[in-house]
Amino acid sequence: MTDSDIKLFFDVYFNNFITSISWDEQIHAPAAKEEWIRCLKNCGRSRYQLCIEDDLLFHSFFTHLKEDKSTLSNSQYDLVLSYCRKLYYSQYNEPSLQLRFAKELISHYEANKDVESLIFLYTCAAYSALQLSRTGDHKMGLRSSDYYKKVVALRDKIDTFQVPESRDYIFVAYDNLIRVEPFLHNLPIEEAYQFFLELIELRKQEKFCRYDTVNPRIPKIVNKTINNFLSCENDLLLFDIEFPDSLRLHLSELTLQHYTQVLKHKGSIYDCPPALVFQYYRLMAEEEALSWDEAYSVVDDYYTRKKEMIPDETELDYLSFYVDLPILLMHFLSHTTLSEAEKDRRNLTYRSMVIHFLSTRHYRLHTYSQYDGMRMACFHPIVLDTFHHPVEKTNFILDLIVSSHLATLTHSVMVSYLAEALLKYIFDDKPELLICPALGSTVSEIQKNRTYIIDFAVQGSMLHDIGKNGIVPIINTQHRRLTDYEFDLIRMHPETGAKDLASVPDFACYADIAHGHHRTYDGTGGYPDDFDILHSPCRPVIDLVHICDCLDAATDYLSRNYHNAKDFDTVLSELADGRGTQYNPNIIDLILDHPDLQKELASLIGPNRENIYYDVYRTFANKQK
Repeated sequence: MTDSDIKLFFDVYFNNFITSISWDEQIHAPAAKEEWIRCLKNCGRSRYQLCIEDDLLFHSFFTHLKEDKSTLSNSQYDLVLSYCRKLYYSQYNEPSLQLRFAKELISHYEANKDVESLIFLYTCAAYSALQLSRTGDHKMGLRSSDYYKKVVALRDKIDTFQVPESRDYIFVAYDNLIRVEPFLHNLPIEEAYQFFLELIELRKQEKFCRYDTVNPRIPKIVNKTINNFLSCENDLLLFDIEFPDSLRLHLSELTLQHYTQVLKHKGSIYDCPPALVFQYYRLMAEEEALSWDEAYSVVDDYYTRKKEMIPDETELDYLSFYVDLPILLMHFLSHTTLSEAEKDRRNLTYRSMVIHFLSTRHYRLHTYSQYDGMRMACFHPIVLDTFHHPVEKTNFILDLIVSSHLATLTHSVMVSYLAEALLKYIFDDKPELLICPALGSTVSEIQKNRTYIIDFAVQGSMLHDIGKNGIVPIINTQHRRLTDYEFDLIRMHPETGAKDLASVPDFACYADIAHGHHRTYDGTGGYPDDFDILHSPCRPVIDLVHICDCLDAATDYLSRNYHNAKDFDTVLSELADGRGTQYNPNIIDLILDHPDLQKELASLIGPNRENIYYDVYRTFANKQK
């Protein structure tokens, strides 16, 4: 492999990546129907070609890298490393690829004992694994913590570093081990506390403070880490983590002392860190040193004023400020004596803040972090308790999660339309197909529950892919072939969606639909393996959604650039071939026996698809404004 080969690979790959991303901006831009459909088709053709080009590019590069590894010169390794740095600092990057590049290089630099290169590679690998752990991959989370531990293990080499950023990495690692990893369930809180104590001791040593002027980020990172960890009891309300009572009590005492010191030093509450202010006043209210009304009044005023100061906050945790703190404001508000009408008005304001922030692309926030925040906010009991009716909660979830990704939204809408069309014929011709514990035990009961069943199936169709929320960046990866690992992450979405839906009583009824929509009718195939579709109380609806899901995916010629769409007759033949094994034979027979139903389904996935997509797009585009 030559230097030119290395440069060509990275330059072409990154150019193709940016080209693919730029199509998203064009697709989301306001446009008339014909112009928008043309843009969508051009996007598909472009990404299909990019995928072919990248497929050849990746195969050639990684084959050479594997075969020529022993013959690569140090300068060539350094060249690959330089591109890894560019990707790491880029506004756009792909964690799964970054991790792969880092792993390819680490063994070489470990053998050469190049500490300064290693500290970057460990940081890069840790960051990439951390982002991937937000998809729910616990093993990747453990790997992230291990890499950050490798970084802090090199702290005593700080005097030898020639590149200023290398010193930053040590404190970035401490920050993540203390402030982030435990709340993603990647590290026990007790271990994070030990790293916290270690950081405090380090900062008492001149060796670890002398670079504060040359590296101004270091004191900012350290202060953020300390303030946020002392405020981590807030996270007990936001994240499901085990927190020993003894540690909780100790941190509460430290928080009260620390806030007093910070306030004295800063001179104004508005210059104090947000999480610390919220934690202090929550403790004061819980200990009845202040009333909840008084505490809420302070933090609400603080938050309002602090928002105006955001441009000056270079080290602000944006996800915490715009998602966690509004949720905490809802918590404060719930304890006040304000009228229910006033609480509703204010909760609407806080929810709107969260929705607006999470629905907007932020260059300071990685996409995985943004969608992780979306998932947390959407299913959090503090947020959902601000609604009075289940339909409000459902609309909130559909608005925040399902409507946050255009391709998933259009697919979900298509599946719901197909399911509703099929249900009309089932009710008129074969209502007994719907008999099950969740819907009714007799035909008369099924007919009596017709409105409920249609609504249940339509809502279930809209929510069936909700588990994809955490893997949107992977779903959007249409400029290259996905890795085996990325495919494994995609296969996790039924289980993830089911877990989220089951966590909320009002949505638990839809959990089996999300969990089982990729399982085969006979229970022998599909995924996940451990879902027992044969004994699900709502099996007929799962079978229905499974068929509609496959029908839409196979015929989609507008948004699935990785395959050639099939015509309706071809897919109908495939459905017939899979009756009794992959698909419910009774529903397939119903389709085969009713030419009018076939025409209606063919119209939905054919001529009407563009109308449906454009209607969905206009809703999506208006939401993005």
